[in-house]
Amino acid sequence: MNRIRSMKGGALLLIGILFIPLLGGCLSYPALQSCEEKEILFEEECVIGQWTIIEMDFQSNDTFEVSQGEYIRLSFNSSSFGHYIPDTFDLEGYNISKKLSNNRVNNVDFLASIAGNFSYSSQGSCIVNIPGVGGVSVDCSIYCGETGNSRNGILFVSRIDN
Repeated sequence: MNRIRSMKGGALLLIGILFIPLLGGCLSYPALQSCEEKEILFEEECVIGQWTIIEMDFQSNDTFEVSQGEYIRLSFNSSSFGHYIPDTFDLEGYNISKKLSNNRVNNVDFLASIAGNFSYSSQGSCIVNIPGVGGVSVDCSIYCGETGNSRNGILFVSRIDN
């Protein structure tokens, strides 16, 4: 009988530990911030502007041009990569370095505040679909004859003169 009371007491204590903070708001999740029309959420603040979206597929283009002052969203969608799957993305001059998840869309957002040519690079691997086995990660230089497991390109930010 004492053991049952002890178990009930432990269960009530556990319920109290889990649910009382929720009722008090201690463990509540922050609401998603929404912005007004003609605004975007940038660095957790609503700012007037719109995104210039660049789809980064590492197949069709390696040079991109944007204008100084634009809000840039580089979008990495793993379903559009083909056989090269990037793990990282780095953009010099803007101190951007991001680890990419292969199973979802990754966005890299920044304000193109500095004019000039900026090199970007990505490290990754090649995924080859082998019948009966599925997707297998291989060294791109061996499978494709490419020089390595990376992609490089240029982001050109054109100067806006006032």
